[in-house]
Amino acid sequence: MQELHLWAVLVAAVANLVIGGFWYSERIFGKICDKLKNKTASKKPQLARSVGSFITYFVKAGVLAYLFSRLGVYSFAEASLFAFLIWLGFNATSMFSAVLWNKKPLKLYFIHAGYSLVSLQVIAWILTFLK
Repeated sequence: MQELHLWAVLVAAVANLVIGGFWYSERIFGKICDKLKNKTASKKPQLARSVGSFITYFVKAGVLAYLFSRLGVYSFAEASLFAFLIWLGFNATSMFSAVLWNKKPLKLYFIHAGYSLVSLQVIAWILTFLK
């Protein structure tokens, strides 16, 4: 059984913070998300949201690292498949309920679900690379 590497978890959390900032920037999906949510973009720095996001990414990376360790996930292929299955079985399905029950736009679902998939894959790759 491999050890849980705190450095790898920390790097994965920081990487996800950067990717999330890029993914939801005005140049990528930020404007579309705001339009679909009928919101205007805020120009103010959102430190509390960033800290909260970092904590959630840290927990997500830590849990995935723990599962990798307990289940013996060692290769990039295993890590990618495992992350995809976690995404498909838990993230994608639970996120879709917002479309069904809260009448969220399907386009918004694809943006959020796409980010969730990319996020899990990046965590998996970093954890595998830095083990």
